[in-house]
Amino acid sequence: MNLFVLDTVGSKVPVYVSAATPDDLRATARWQTQWTSKVALEMPNKVALRRTDTDELLGLMAYIVDGRSLAVEIVYVESADHSNANLLHAEGRTKKYIGIAKALFAYAVSISIKNGYDGVLVRSEER
Repeated sequence: MNLFVLDTVGSKVPVYVSAATPDDLRATARWQTQWTSKVALEMPNKVALRRTDTDELLGLMAYIVDGRSLAVEIVYVESADHSNANLLHAEGRTKKYIGIAKALFAYAVSISIKNGYDGVLVRSEER
């Protein structure tokens, strides 16, 4: 899978997904959600989206492979502070990258296909 995001001039930036590390979670201190909180730490299957060339952390996602629903359940997705529209709007700044969530959702679709669920995704209900 050739995942990418766009930079501010519209150029494709290759990205990849890997398991989120403790350092990734600690790097969220200025994000909308601190992924070191008790609730965030309890989320399953946390993955990180990174630039292929620099390993810059662009976003995080948590998901569940749900055999009962025959789908991948998206628990939470967040862009890094430099590309989070909610945070940037308050500061009057623009995103550094566009398409972080799209890339993470594309990855989730690939997990769904890999598990025989035909790419089906569902959103997480409040627990």
